[in-house]
Amino acid sequence: MAPPTLPGPDENQDDAQWRTAGERIQTLLEASSSGGAIARERAEKLVREVTDLYGAMLQRMMDVALAEDPGLADRFAADDLVASLLLVHGLHPYDVERRVAAALDNVRPYLGSHGGDVTLLGVADGVVRLQFQGSCKSCPSSSITLELAVEDAVRAAAPEISDIEVVPAESDSGAGVIAPESLLTRVHANGHHWTAWQPAPELAELGDGEVGGFRVPGVMVVACRVGDDVLAYRDRCPSCTGTLAGALLSGAVLRCQNCGAGFDVARAYCGCRRRRPPRTDSRAGARRCAVDGRAARGGLMDGNVTDVLARIRASRGAPEPAGERCEMCSEAIADEHQHVVNLEGRQLMCVCRGCYLLFTDSHAELRYRAIPDRYLVFPDFALDRRAWEALQIPVGLAFFFHNSTLGRTVAFYPGPAGATESELDLQAWNDIRTADSRVDTLAMDTEALLVRVPDDENTSPQAYLVPIDACYEFVGRLRMIWRGFDGGQEVRSYIDEFFESLDSRSRVIDRE
Repeated sequence: MAPPTLPGPDENQDDAQWRTAGERIQTLLEASSSGGAIARERAEKLVREVTDLYGAMLQRMMDVALAEDPGLADRFAADDLVASLLLVHGLHPYDVERRVAAALDNVRPYLGSHGGDVTLLGVADGVVRLQFQGSCKSCPSSSITLELAVEDAVRAAAPEISDIEVVPAESDSGAGVIAPESLLTRVHANGHHWTAWQPAPELAELGDGEVGGFRVPGVMVVACRVGDDVLAYRDRCPSCTGTLAGALLSGAVLRCQNCGAGFDVARAYCGCRRRRPPRTDSRAGARRCAVDGRAARGGLMDGNVTDVLARIRASRGAPEPAGERCEMCSEAIADEHQHVVNLEGRQLMCVCRGCYLLFTDSHAELRYRAIPDRYLVFPDFALDRRAWEALQIPVGLAFFFHNSTLGRTVAFYPGPAGATESELDLQAWNDIRTADSRVDTLAMDTEALLVRVPDDENTSPQAYLVPIDACYEFVGRLRMIWRGFDGGQEVRSYIDEFFESLDSRSRVIDRE
């Protein structure tokens, strides 16, 4: 009795949508290439991280589900969409041999319609050993067609296998069938190309030096003739990754009209990148083009979400060395790096230069804002002792910035516990803004007014416009070295050194 399946297409209206998710993911990844190689790499890294996250979640769910009801394994395996995603993460409940046997059972009726059959001899060390019996008597290309059908079924069921080996059967001279030796004796995978022949239009009219194009299932192909040779390539420039439409052939060099890169079609060479052209074949009276099977199984042709996610997960490189990394894209960053502000969480995030540049538009409605590297000093700042006391800040040092989430200016001062918020008297603050318009040059959320009021009443207050991350770094350093009630001598020395460094790097903005 067949195991009950999970809800199928008739019961789940979203089923068809998820079965084509691979095609949509691949389309989005291809679109990200327009932003350059770095953008494409980050897009794939994002998909990889999300895939791994859901893989970890699936593993926990499988452990719980099968512990409660082992019979669920059959239900998961019977649903091809669920089973395919389990395969991506190596969580399929059936072993390799059982999956291969089931795949052969599914394709056996097709083989039988052509007078053929296949036997599974075993699976060992990642190699599947098969033996074919019989074949179609009338079609000379039938043996290849049948073997490719079996190969596709086996690889879809067990993508982790390394090879498929076809073992010749003993010939039967009286059977009158095509000998099994005519089949491919070994099908390569994992590091070797496998091919699937696709019908292509007649190319006899393509003249020497001419370029044409045609489509095989899911792939645009560019064909050109150099002398007596017809060469075909996928319609993709190896340099800019754009289309080769409009490319001109000069001798054996095909030149992309988008980026100007030259591509040696005879030797399959472009810059430092080598590509092997698809082969052409005229067996069975039809022109055929062999398309790289790895590309076909990678979601470019069939839109299979399993293949796309498996390819992206497999592209994960070796573990990256330890060190500080961008909190957005995980790229390694130097000790001296830039920051953005998470407006909702009120957090500073360490980022690489690429991620920083995404959030530099101060007028855009973004969740993050890049912190500019601007230092200004305001001499003769309009702040006296009475105005400072009106702000009700208990120490002579504080920084002020506009919090867009709260819609008001906030004030913090340093102490043994770090940055401490002060209940700011808004009227007193507005009086300072009115007296000195330089305060309004602060960028919202990312820049602060840092004020120091010396103990000596005869010394004027100091006022600076500084990046908000510099303020938090300053306060954090004070917290680390704070000793006793007033911080101690080390704190006072550090404050003096810090403001001396501000004087040396700040641009003077005089009062109007």
